[in-house]
Amino acid sequence: MADRNIRVWAAITSIIVTLATSARADDAFSVAPFVVELGDTVNGQGLPYFANAWWQWAASAPQTLDPVQDLTGANCGTNQQGAVWFLAGGYGTSRISRTCTVPQGRYIFFPVINIITGAPSSLSDACATAKRDAARNNDSYVYIRVSLNVSEVDKAERFRIASEDCFELFSRLPQQMRPQVDYHSATDGYWIMLKPLPAGQYHLEFKAFYTNDGDAFGDMVQNISYDLTIAPS
Repeated sequence: MADRNIRVWAAITSIIVTLATSARADDAFSVAPFVVELGDTVNGQGLPYFANAWWQWAASAPQTLDPVQDLTGANCGTNQQGAVWFLAGGYGTSRISRTCTVPQGRYIFFPVINIITGAPSSLSDACATAKRDAARNNDSYVYIRVSLNVSEVDKAERFRIASEDCFELFSRLPQQMRPQVDYHSATDGYWIMLKPLPAGQYHLEFKAFYTNDGDAFGDMVQNISYDLTIAPS
């Protein structure tokens, strides 16, 4: 009987140690080494390039597979290509929780909060107009919080990214599906690029809101979370 009690106590102790080790491992995780800093490049491109490309990706999805309107993460793999995996936010004010599996070795890029605008190319200052309109809410105070496995991105508000060059929003669509009127598009907002993560499970959260009363989307809120699985290639 005493031997049985010892075995039971040993098993319980083993469980407690395992849980404690897991908790310490989670507490010790730091997102900092995985954040691509402003001014760095990915595949030879700066982060403003990927902000433009993210919107072109979002606009290329069929409505039934739209990852931005998706409420579960079922469409997170839509039209993904290349070294960077795009994660969706939401249109307008959004509170969404998703699950997504990302192949190991991919960078992960997502908008915390942002604005996109367009101006007809017939305007002489179309690109400048689009850039100015995209900046308007981002010039006001913005609350931002980004965390991965409870580890917060330090001063996430410093990751403001704006289009350096205007872009054609629908460039990834077949020519016959593009609007007849050509627009110069620009985006401005807050974006995070993560370096490839080790295989495993992660919980990502990004939250932000604008406080620009009286302007279009000036009170927009983003509250998005992902349960991510980084799958070995």
